[in-house]
Amino acid sequence: MSRTVVSGGRLRVEARRRRLALQWGALLLAGAAVPALSGCQATEAASAAPPSSAAPSPSPSATPVRPSAARVALAPATGAQDVRLDAPVTVDVTGGTLSRVDVKDASGAAVEGAIGADGRTWVPTDGLEPATTYTVRAYAADPSGAPRSLSATWTTVAATKVLKTSIAPLDGTTRGVGMPIIVTFNTPVDKSARAAVEKALHVSGSKRLVGAWSWQSSTTVHYRTRAFFPAHSTVTLDAHLAGVEVHPGVWGTPKSNRSVSYSIGASMVSVADVANHTMVVRRDGKVWAKFPITTGKPNFRTRGGIRVIMEKYPTKIMDAATVGIKPGDPEYYKLEVHWAMRISTSGEFVHAAPWSTGSQGRANVSHGCVGLSMANGEHLFANSQIGDVVKIINSTRPLNKGNGWTDWNGTWASWLADSATGVQDTPASS
Repeated sequence: MSRTVVSGGRLRVEARRRRLALQWGALLLAGAAVPALSGCQATEAASAAPPSSAAPSPSPSATPVRPSAARVALAPATGAQDVRLDAPVTVDVTGGTLSRVDVKDASGAAVEGAIGADGRTWVPTDGLEPATTYTVRAYAADPSGAPRSLSATWTTVAATKVLKTSIAPLDGTTRGVGMPIIVTFNTPVDKSARAAVEKALHVSGSKRLVGAWSWQSSTTVHYRTRAFFPAHSTVTLDAHLAGVEVHPGVWGTPKSNRSVSYSIGASMVSVADVANHTMVVRRDGKVWAKFPITTGKPNFRTRGGIRVIMEKYPTKIMDAATVGIKPGDPEYYKLEVHWAMRISTSGEFVHAAPWSTGSQGRANVSHGCVGLSMANGEHLFANSQIGDVVKIINSTRPLNKGNGWTDWNGTWASWLADSATGVQDTPASS
């Protein structure tokens, strides 16, 4: 009995020991699972922010992250207001190299731009908008590659008026060798701003261009080459006026930027001799035609000088009242003419005048226009372009500046006198 009791007691003791061992094992397994879950949470936090003091100590094999030695400074500084549209966005990096600059507006839209040649200035491709909030983030790295970035948010100045332009020639057209580039502004341009405007108007061509801008008024600037434009070429004007302040508060914006490309056709230069009543037309330097003509009679002399064809009309009503001759005056006329090409703003044209065919080549009987026969007028009209040159020689009446496109009448020196930047020598574009 005693053995049985002892034996049963031992059995009960062994069973109890096994139950305790199983319970302790379960606890040990549960305890091992908790640190494993905690370890995953610590890794995610470390990836988003620097580790806290409560985080587990790194294993002996882990390499500590070394802070970047690069330092970044931005201008304009964060919080800046009324930032000028021509203010440079500069990034100064010490102890490292600038790698990228990102700029976004308040809507989150990226603003195109690039780091300038100096390696520290970010230049917007199209310029900045007025009264707009921008966020700039610059990225740099030290020699070991450790990154550093910095951001700044600021707001640009408001504009009281936005600069707008009209440009001639129109994009895609073909013009003659005498056609100037004409830029007209919707507001006067201060003299102090004219150099900045000219620098923003870049002219290039398929052939070398040696030319200059010259101000005709406070709202109009023309570009011409030293000699006539090269025939059979293309010319492009890139007007990048964003960031140009032409008067306090009047700014060019990205909407002010324009690009115009056009073609120069054959060189057509007509020389009308008032005294000898003839017109000689040269095409690409060779005599193309000779026409008998009539020009202005006494008291209506055709003005002398170098003209440019401004407009072309297959037919046009000419009314003397538009030049101050009233109905009832013996010199009054109102008639339809054919093949009319304007060469002045005061009303002088080259056109067909069949009523004066008998005087053409012999006498001057017009009211100032250059008259040809119907056939010759049509032939010249069909082969002429806006921008072709018409020289009136041997006239005793001068052509006033601004009476048409009179860009070629003065000397080159006088043209440059009204330029803020002088001669631009532009190689042929590739």
